[in-house]
Amino acid sequence: MTDNLLLLHRLAEFMLEHEQHLLPVDLLFDDEQIGDFVKSIQIDSPYQQMLLEGILTESVHDEKLYVSFTVEGYFHFVLGEVIYHRTEGLGAEALKQIVEENKLNGAKEGVEQCLFLDVQKTDLTRLIWLIDEGGKALEISSYPLAQAFLIHPVDSIMEMLLSDTTENDITALENTIQKLEEWQKNEEVKTIYRVLSKLILPNTFKNLSILIDSIEYLELEQGLHLLTTLKKSVLKFESIEEEQLIYQEIGIQFLRKDDYKNAEIYLSRSIELEQKINRRAGIKKEITGRLYSYLCSLWIAKKEYDKALKHYKKELNYLLRSENNEENNLLLVYNNLGYVYSDLYDNSSRKIHSSKAEMNYEKSLSIRNKIFGKYHPSTAIIYNNLGLLYSKTREFQKSEKFHTDSLEIRQRIFGNNSPTDISYNNLSLFFLKKGDVQSAINFGEKALSIRIKELGMYNSKTGTSFNNLAWYYYELQEYDKSLKYVKNAIRIRKKIFGSFDFDVAESYILLSAIYSDLDNYTAAITYQAKAIRIQLKQLGPNNSKIGLSYTNLGSLHESNGHIKNAITNYKKALKIELLNKGINNSETGSTFFTIANLYLATKDYKKALDFFKKGFQSNKDSGGFPFRIGICYENLNQLKEAIQYYCLSAELRKKSLGVDDDATQAAILEAYRLAEESNNLMLLPEWMKEITNDL
Repeated sequence: MTDNLLLLHRLAEFMLEHEQHLLPVDLLFDDEQIGDFVKSIQIDSPYQQMLLEGILTESVHDEKLYVSFTVEGYFHFVLGEVIYHRTEGLGAEALKQIVEENKLNGAKEGVEQCLFLDVQKTDLTRLIWLIDEGGKALEISSYPLAQAFLIHPVDSIMEMLLSDTTENDITALENTIQKLEEWQKNEEVKTIYRVLSKLILPNTFKNLSILIDSIEYLELEQGLHLLTTLKKSVLKFESIEEEQLIYQEIGIQFLRKDDYKNAEIYLSRSIELEQKINRRAGIKKEITGRLYSYLCSLWIAKKEYDKALKHYKKELNYLLRSENNEENNLLLVYNNLGYVYSDLYDNSSRKIHSSKAEMNYEKSLSIRNKIFGKYHPSTAIIYNNLGLLYSKTREFQKSEKFHTDSLEIRQRIFGNNSPTDISYNNLSLFFLKKGDVQSAINFGEKALSIRIKELGMYNSKTGTSFNNLAWYYYELQEYDKSLKYVKNAIRIRKKIFGSFDFDVAESYILLSAIYSDLDNYTAAITYQAKAIRIQLKQLGPNNSKIGLSYTNLGSLHESNGHIKNAITNYKKALKIELLNKGINNSETGSTFFTIANLYLATKDYKKALDFFKKGFQSNKDSGGFPFRIGICYENLNQLKEAIQYYCLSAELRKKSLGVDDDATQAAILEAYRLAEESNNLMLLPEWMKEITNDL
């Protein structure tokens, strides 16, 4: 050990022994190890060097000279090493004594550092013992345990921790997960949750709670399976308060998994239990606010707007007739009503919905102006919402005004700091919708600049800004810039969310589109396939978004000349479309048509015929299907059937396009040609015979 380290370690020992972090300098003069260092006034002595380098600080109190560590973190590090060496071989009891009895400011942090040294050597014996003991020792467990998860395999650490699971183990895990989330170690958090879902039994309230939390990080089918298993565990709890919380959390997880049926059952039951709890306590109060917010979001997701509106109107009536009539609650309810009506407009484009959204937003704005005035963050939120609404209704002048007002308020309050970035971001989206891509880029760059400065490079909002700008440059066909931005977005999103996150898939899809436009189909196919792997993991195999991705992948293979691969992917898309939309759907019919055309191009007439016929069921008014069915039958030498379908194509095209349209004329000519060649002119309908008499 160098003299400098010896000095620092000995100082930390003194502080631990005397239980004070500010030591009288004359106390150190007689120490055999460092006394000479402290007394020396030579500039190269260890004590003087530590003062010059700013590691130690001298101060005067009551005419007496004291010394202390300048930086707390460095002191904790040195103290941790001291405690580690002093307690080596003494077991965890010695550490517990320091935590519970030593009055030194920093003693707990020193023990944390000592446990971290244990962790580095994969010795969790003392850490786990202290967790099981609970009390003050439990409070210092999260830092070393979090470090253990970062250094060593999560599985092995979890097995050591949960070999005999206690309530303290779960508390330590909850605190550790919170710390890892603060450090943005999302991949480790996911792994912890996935492992504990296999190791913990739902036999206590805390166990059940953390198991429910883990569902968010499981694959779709695994999560739903665990939820189904945990449903039975709710009945084991005698406390109605615990039961209410568990029903609520299970309902929220079902909602996140898009299982609306079970989500509604459990969220509704949670509200019933809350009402029961209130009645027991003699509280006569309607359930409003957060407990209903999840149900309302569920109803909006299911497009059951009547239910959401019924609740918000009920809550509004309750607030209006309440003696307190809290305006802070009213402004939220008016805002929520505005949001529902705005969403209704998205789904129906009925003017009445946009008018009602506008009315409720304006009422919320009026209250906010009254309470807070114009220049307040709460007021800026409503200006923002009105800007978004008018963008939907394509009232661009109004939309720009409200977005600009929101920006002005945020700039005055926050300057070029968050949440001003939100207004810049929404203005960029507004200008994109308006078709002014250059202005969209200008505002998008401003949003990005704030987010990098305020939130750092590795933040989800920063990643979103990079991805948005990549799309904008793609629209301008500036592919080099688009590639640069989307690759940044992917790097950020992978670091934050891991490689299998939905946002990462979104960026891969853009990357695929860029390479496709550059005719680099091999790269485009690679990234589209990567996106699909993520979507399958996140959404399950039958989601309509995955169907669209398979269609895009099929198109890329087709452009690259890989017809078999194209057909394979189009068929996967078709399977999903049939499941979600049925056969009587134009999109399903389009996919049937695409697959059949590829079989036709490869002269596999039987398969082409099969797909054209099935696709014809989805669009019986289309003349294109029977025309190609006729081509297939002709190549299979079933000439009468071919003539029949050419005639049917002509009939349908005459009805929809008119007899003089080129497509109609093409069908007539094919029917006549084949009928004449095969001596079957009698099969032509009378109206067609009249037209073809002069041919």
